[in-house]
Amino acid sequence: MKRILLVLIALTGLSVNAQSDVTLRINHKLGTDVFAYDQVAQNNLGHEFKATRLEYYLSQVTIVHDGGTETSVPLDVIDLVQPGTESSTSIPLGNYSVTSIESVKFFIGVQEPTNNEDPSTYSSGHPLAPQSPSMHWGWTAGYRFVAYEGNGGSSFNQNFQLHGLGNENYFEVEA
Repeated sequence: MKRILLVLIALTGLSVNAQSDVTLRINHKLGTDVFAYDQVAQNNLGHEFKATRLEYYLSQVTIVHDGGTETSVPLDVIDLVQPGTESSTSIPLGNYSVTSIESVKFFIGVQEPTNNEDPSTYSSGHPLAPQSPSMHWGWTAGYRFVAYEGNGGSSFNQNFQLHGLGNENYFEVEA
């Protein structure tokens, strides 16, 4: 799952000035190409496929800046990234006093114990509220950290679904 996600997204462009709003910009990629739904791509076996759904949770963001200082973004900044037709997603992280951002760390998925809580307790519009199509697998596994779906086969008539879930698959990425 980690490889799939790293292939799907590439991070660039943290925009920041001293004591200003910090925004994380994620450029969606499929291999080296800009990610797009229904775009023909090839897997590692040379088989063609088309993606029809990509959604993933991003949480526990840490900004690394000014010589290695780490500043954690409040835990309530959790986002359900849904590329749609856009080639990038911008996530506002808040206002910080930083001069130079060196990297950003974040987790793919939803942290415990939130991952195993009832999604109906969140108000409509919250990333953890019930979604359509669903991003919640069940009480034990919790949320789908990543949902990647599409079609493959010689006529693109075979469906595939890759869903990353379970607390043991909650992992950190640094870019």
